[in-house]
Amino acid sequence: MHQAITMPMLHHLLPILLHRATYLTPIILAGLLIGEPWGRLLRFPVVRAQLAGIVASLGDKLNRPNRSIATRLYRGIVALAMLLLPAIALGFFLMRPPEWIQLLASLLLPALIGTLLLPYTAYRLHRAARRGTLALQSADPHYLFADTYGQLRYHILAYGRRFALLTGASFYFLVADMPGLLAYLTLAAAAAFYSPAQPENRAFGWCAAGLFALFDAPPRLITCLLLWLAALFIPRTHPLTTLAHLASAARQFHGWLAWLLGLSLGGPVPTPAGEVSLPWRGDGTPKPAPKDFGRLLQLLLAALAILLMLLESSIYQ
Repeated sequence: MHQAITMPMLHHLLPILLHRATYLTPIILAGLLIGEPWGRLLRFPVVRAQLAGIVASLGDKLNRPNRSIATRLYRGIVALAMLLLPAIALGFFLMRPPEWIQLLASLLLPALIGTLLLPYTAYRLHRAARRGTLALQSADPHYLFADTYGQLRYHILAYGRRFALLTGASFYFLVADMPGLLAYLTLAAAAAFYSPAQPENRAFGWCAAGLFALFDAPPRLITCLLLWLAALFIPRTHPLTTLAHLASAARQFHGWLAWLLGLSLGGPVPTPAGEVSLPWRGDGTPKPAPKDFGRLLQLLLAALAILLMLLESSIYQ
């Protein structure tokens, strides 16, 4: 009986997934090649900064220090709902059949992916690091890194995280179309802004962090697998060593990157919620060189190529 119900569902869902994979592949390619300048033309960075201000302001208003833990927990759930519901509604709007809405979605998605990946910014950062002109200031004007090693560690972690978000967004686009993609990215932003790693957010950010950890688990596994497969083709990476230290590497995502690149990653890093101290992972040097950042970019490009090949091969199944 169960098999009789499951098979028709699979036959119904498979064409939908294949159609979404067909749509997603050129969108990711366009986002990689022209998404960042296209996003700037559409003023995506400005919109993103405004949305970040709204998220932060919502947290400041609802997460008052004089509230009880139970009240903060409840208000954290309310804040998350206030962020997720408009994102899901926008996703359903962009799924509507009129051609102008479909064209709008096709124009916005590459800009969203380009703003997420920032490939040209990564190239400029790598060039500045090689020339020794990498600024010690982060995106937060009030945060300065102690040295260029801390700056490079941060960018290695940040771009690894960007690729993980792309994988997660792609996964939930295949599963739930635009509502899934926008809900996942909104949940990721809420978990970052209301991180329980900050003492004042332990109750308020509990719901956002817990839900994101739950929904991020499947794409995070896919991300780690893609990076490990890509490391097989990139010189001076350590896929076999990573497997030998699987328990340590898989505990946290930055540990996976550390073992693959042969570095030690951790320490204080700036986040939207403030400075967070990550536990150190890996047994390599904690002082990455510009070539290590370049190797990370090669690793991410190879992993992205594998992801695109998997999406493309599913079309011809």
